[in-house]
Amino acid sequence: MNDGFTLEHWQKLSSSKDAWSSLIYTLTLSLVSVVLLVVLAAFSAKMLLEKSSKKGVLPLLIVPLLFAPIVAGFAWYYLLSPAGILSRLAHSIGLISGLESFPRLVNDDWSIGIIVVHLFLVLPLFTLLFIAQAKAMRLKEMDALARNFGGNAYKRFFQLWVPALVHRSKLLIALYAIFFMGSYEVPLILGKSSPRTLSIFITEKLTKFQLSDVPLGHCMAMVYSFGILLLLQLFLRNVQSLRP
Repeated sequence: MNDGFTLEHWQKLSSSKDAWSSLIYTLTLSLVSVVLLVVLAAFSAKMLLEKSSKKGVLPLLIVPLLFAPIVAGFAWYYLLSPAGILSRLAHSIGLISGLESFPRLVNDDWSIGIIVVHLFLVLPLFTLLFIAQAKAMRLKEMDALARNFGGNAYKRFFQLWVPALVHRSKLLIALYAIFFMGSYEVPLILGKSSPRTLSIFITEKLTKFQLSDVPLGHCMAMVYSFGILLLLQLFLRNVQSLRP
């Protein structure tokens, strides 16, 4: 099937609605996940720092880190699926009339299951990271000072805690976004068939029996790889520019 050098497959990729929908879907899903992760981790760190005793809470944050992504994906699938544990529990106590009344939380249009599993896996790690960063920056004392000057809780959180923690951890946040975009097992188990994430799109093109789609998979893999390298280069250059 090789006819020498050609741009035919790149032209096919540029006009493929399936490829572009997968790219937009992956980027949107990553953005939503990153925003939720940062806000929830910052809130959790703030709450834990304000508690006088954290001995019973901090060890629990280690538990999700013990789960492999594929194991967490199947565990949450059996928990959130329409025939899963939560739906049967809700039916048994009379909250829903039947299993079909349970809201769809896996393989759904909003990708709720994918986001929930990734937050379950990564939120504890970022919470511990933000606790350490907040202590280093003395955000608790700065928060008390802002409260004395009349700042309400909403403004103190979104104008002090979130910007400060994001600034100190932006490289790790970018790395998490890259990890999310490249994840395969969780979107495969909990995602819908169309559109699907880039990792699933590329794998399907490279491994299915349609040989004419194999070059399309290679082209998309190159686009994804160059995009990730460019993103890393921008962040690393930014970090180096901040050094004294």
